[in-house]
Amino acid sequence: MNMRTQQIMQEFYTLHPDLTFLEAELSKALRLLLDTFRSGGKLLICGNGGSSADSEHIVGELMKGFLLKRPLSSDKKDLFTNLFGEDGKQIAEVLQEALPAIYLSTHTA
Repeated sequence: MNMRTQQIMQEFYTLHPDLTFLEAELSKALRLLLDTFRSGGKLLICGNGGSSADSEHIVGELMKGFLLKRPLSSDKKDLFTNLFGEDGKQIAEVLQEALPAIYLSTHTA
C-alpha cells in the first residue's frame, strides 16, 4: 500500500474511530482489490433490490477518479488523437482510466 493510501486510511480511522477494530480486515480487503486490479482482474459487484442500487452506484464511483485522478496512458491519448485529431486530443486530456468493475443484478426490465 503506498503512502497516499495509508494516509487516506488513517484519516478514515480518525473520522471513524469506532471502526478501528476492522483495520486488519479492511487492509486485507484493500490489498486483495489492489492485487486484483494490478494483475488485470476485475471486481464483480452483485445486488438485488436496494442492494442492487448500491452495487450500481459503487461501480459508477469506480469508473471515475475519486480522491486520486487516473489519467489515460500516453498510448491511449495518442490513439484518441490519431482517431479523432484535435478533438480526440482534447477529449483524451479530460478522460480517466476506470477500474474494471462490473455490476450484476437480477433486475431484467
